Parts: sequence; structure tokens; C-alpha cells
Amino acid sequence: MAAVRRKSPYEILGVSKDISYSKLRIIYRKKIHEHLQNKISVTDFRLICRAYEILSDSTKRKLYDNRQEWTFELPIDKYIAQQLASEPALVDDLTERLRNANLAELNAQDPITGHTTLYCAARVGNIEVVLFLIDQGAAPDLSQRGKPEDQAYNDDVKVVFIELKQSAYIRAAANELDWFLKNGLTVHQDAEYFSHREILLHCASKKDFYGLVRWLVERCDANMDLVALNGNTPLHLAAYSGHIKIVEYLLNRGCDPAVKNRWGTTAEDEGYKYGNSITGLFKCMRERDMFGMARTGTMLWFDYYFNNDSKDLCDSNGVSLLYHACRYGQYAVVKWLLEHAKFRGHALVVELLLEHGADVDIEHDFGASVFEDEISKEVNRDAAVKT
Repeated sequence: MAAVRRKSPYEILGVSKDISYSKLRIIYRKKIHEHLQNKISVTDFRLICRAYEILSDSTKRKLYDNRQEWTFELPIDKYIAQQLASEPALVDDLTERLRNANLAELNAQDPITGHTTLYCAARVGNIEVVLFLIDQGAAPDLSQRGKPEDQAYNDDVKVVFIELKQSAYIRAAANELDWFLKNGLTVHQDAEYFSHREILLHCASKKDFYGLVRWLVERCDANMDLVALNGNTPLHLAAYSGHIKIVEYLLNRGCDPAVKNRWGTTAEDEGYKYGNSITGLFKCMRERDMFGMARTGTMLWFDYYFNNDSKDLCDSNGVSLLYHACRYGQYAVVKWLLEHAKFRGHALVVELLLEHGADVDIEHDFGASVFEDEISKEVNRDAAVKT
């Protein structure tokens, strides 16, 4: 019994062998529309997608014309994300694969066509996937053959993009500072956008919009330490993307570098792939002059970088760190140093303060006095003697 002849890609799409690429795209869009109207089955549309992949790529098309060979069947586990997005019936497979994807995976572009997953979903009117991808943080404005919005075939998908344009988050993604100024955003709303739970500062930081980052922090009082769904702060996202200027700015403004995301990594860890260009910023911050920090009252430095195990608490002239803070009236630093000195068991410091009349009955924010806290036996013994 003779084998059944497999249709060629041209026959499946119903086009001639000399069809132009522009006309081929029109035919494909018509097939998409018919599929959405249930005029083409899921099985037949899958074959149409494979045929279009062959004929829309000049290299693959020439190869087929020469050898008459092509891949007309592809196991689902071999699909790339763009192929999954191009078939609305595979929405569950795509969402399962990309639910925990990072930004690089969400915005990956096909090495041949340059298309993103969002582009492919919009092109076939796959509105459920369009919403899912945007919800996860996929960028709608990446440069490729066209914008995802331009490829939206039906009105439902177009409405999604129209509504998105009214979102402050999408405006931030497009770096539209003028839009914010005109629309009266004077206070940054620490609201979370989409299921990824990012704020505007997250968006501006990961996209390297330095001017917008500064405006959100300085003029709108954005909370720099809010974390997104994956535990990332704006500093994490800037470091992950290698945005040196923004990393340095956020560090200097006091963004907490000790926060760990859901994978247990800090912003500094995220920047290791860029070498010293990112990690060097954290190193420089740690190595700043502690006495200068005490004199200027830079609390963020003491909170995140001060080495509590350091024994060198006096400068080259023998002047203590505590003296520097006291001399320049830096109350918060003095308070911090005293609290940490006590906790670290610096008996001599406690003894000196007691000699000068320090009140041992004052309670801290948790309602405990110096004797009620878990301090070293040496401090307890010396404090008891002095009182």
C-alpha cells in the first residue's frame, strides 16, 4: 500500500511557490482569523503554523525548495515560547513554562525573526497569553519587526493595549516623564502593578531610566525598599541589568543592599556577572571612611556596612568613632553606636558612659533597659559595680 503523500507547506497555506513574503503574511493573518472563528481546527492550525515558519524564513524556504524536506510535526516540549504563544490552544503549556520566568526569559527574542513571545501572542489574537505576559512583566515596547500592538489582529487585543497606555506603569516603561509631569503625579503611589507586584521605581530601575528614577525618589518620595513578587528591590533589578549609574544612585540614596530575593541573593550577587563594574560599587561603599560617615551622620552606612567586629574604633590620632559622632552632633549615629557597643560587649565603652552619669533605667523601643537585655557577662558585672 502506497504511503499517503504529505502536503507541502505551500499546499497547506494554499499559496503559490512564488508568493512574496508580504502577501504570505496577509494569508497567514487570514488563517489566524479563521482559526479564532473556529473555522480551522486546532490540529490543522498547528500544521499551518509549521508551514508558515518554513515559508516566512528565507533560509528555511530555500532549503525546503531544494530538498523538499520540512518539520511538519513538533513535540510540545520542543516548542520555544514564541511557538507556544502562537497557538491559543497551548495557553496552559505556556503559562506553566513561564510562570517563574525571569525578565530575560520573558523578553527573549527569536534569534531568526527577532519576535518576542508577547509579539507572537498579539499577532494571533491570543488575548489570554497577552494579559499573562504583561502581568508577568513582559516589555511591550522592545524593538523588533513591529510592535506587539501593531500585530494585534482583533479588537479585543487592541483594547488591551489601549487600556495599557493609560497605566502609569506602562508610561514608566516607556520613560515618559513628561506624561507624569502633565498628569500631576506629585507623590509616588507605592502601589503594585500586575501580579508581579512591581512599583514604578522597579520599572524605571530595570529599564535604566536614570532621570525617571531620580524624579520618583527625590520628587515623589518613592519607597526604595519595597519588594516585588520575587523579593526584588529596585536595586536588585538595576544590578541584574548592569545599570551602573542607577545602582550607584540607589546605594547613595540608602536603598537597602542587604535584602535577599526569593532565590536568596542580594543586589550585589545579581551584579556579579558584570564584574567590578557593579560589585565594585558595593565594595567602595563598604570601604568608606567610618569616621567621615560618623561626622556626616550617614545612618544608612552604619545600618548596612559598618563592621561590628572591627576593633579599630579610633582614628590615627586616637580619637574614637563615638567622639566624631558626638562632636558633630549626629544624634542618630551616637545612639546607634551606643546600642551596638553594648550589644557587642564593649565593656570599656559602657563603663565610661556610666562614669559620666549615663541613665541605666532608660528603656529602648522594645521596653527593655540595659540590664534586661542579653549583654555580655562582663558588661553586666561592670555595670552593676558602677551603679
